[in-house]
Parts: sequence; C-alpha cells; structure tokens
Amino acid sequence: MIDARTTRVLGCLVAAMTLGALFLMAIEQAPSRLSSATMTPSLLPENAVEASVVGDHCVDLSKLWERVVVHTSRGGNDPLPLRCHFIIRRSPDANGQWVDRTRLWQLQEPGQHLYMPGVGFNTASIGICVMGDPKTETVSPKQFEALVALVRQLQHEVKISASGVSLRNELPGGMGMMRTFPAEAFEARLLRQDR
Repeated sequence: MIDARTTRVLGCLVAAMTLGALFLMAIEQAPSRLSSATMTPSLLPENAVEASVVGDHCVDLSKLWERVVVHTSRGGNDPLPLRCHFIIRRSPDANGQWVDRTRLWQLQEPGQHLYMPGVGFNTASIGICVMGDPKTETVSPKQFEALVALVRQLQHEVKISASGVSLRNELPGGMGMMRTFPAEAFEARLLRQDR
C-alpha cells in the first residue's frame, strides 16, 4: 500500500505537470500558415521580391482576402507599417530583399491600416506600406518594382482582381500616397483577371 506522503508527492507532481502544460498551451503562438513556396516566374520582375513572400498556404486565401490597399509611411513613430501585412523597404535588407512580411500576414490576421467607419475594409484587405515620406520623397524604381511584383503575386496567389487593388488616396478620406507616386504606371502593371 502507498503511504500518505507518497500519495501527496504524486498528487503534487501531477498537479504541477498539468499546470505546466496549461501554461505552455496558453503562451504558445499560433503556427504560421505560411511556408516557403515557389512563385510563378513570369509574374516576378527580375530581382524584385523574394519568391516566398506570399508563401504556401494551408487555407484558401481567396476566401480571406478581397482587396489590396497600398499606403506610404515616413516611418519613425508612425505605427502604420506594422498595421499592414507587408512593408516595402527604402533599401534592401542584408539578403537583398525589399519586402518584409509582418506578423499580421504570417498569422493571417486582419490589418489595422484603414479607418473607415461602417466599412469593413480591414477584415478583408491586405495592407502594403511603401516606406517614404509622402511630402518629401518619391518611390524609388526598385521600391516600385518590388511593389508591383508583390501586388501581382498577391493577385495571382490570392485571386484578387485589378479592381480590388487600391492606392490609399483613392479611397474615401484618402491621403498618404507620395505626390509623385506613378499611379498610372502602377495601374497599367496590375494583372487583369477575374476573381
């Protein structure tokens, strides 16, 4: 027969293991739904954006996302870049990449890049932030090519039509695009497809 002390020790051990397991489950982050994938080469201008930016999916992203909205931000204290799903850098990172995926994209969570009362744009819009001061800077040719490549990749992978791609200044209360942003050239480079 097991004595009282052994019973207490075993009970405490089971309780500690249960609490530890519950704690680990509570702090565990949701796994990313994305892993690296290969992109259709014809959609990607040479050296513009890494092939795995959008990634391989466990879900049909065309059921989650309906639109792409492109913003600009000067950076610094502006929280907009991290409220978007992708950031187009001012210059490439150490690996030569111009595009950063934010945690929102990795977890497939709605962004917080638009405030339009009564319109649910955040829940179905992929936010892309091009870094640069809208008042003083122009988008560089490399940034522009990275943006076009990313948007075309998203259009292809997520099945977003050209009419579902907007610059922030085209929406109600619109502002925030660089004055010299080549909007017509951007529009001309979008994929023309039906959703």
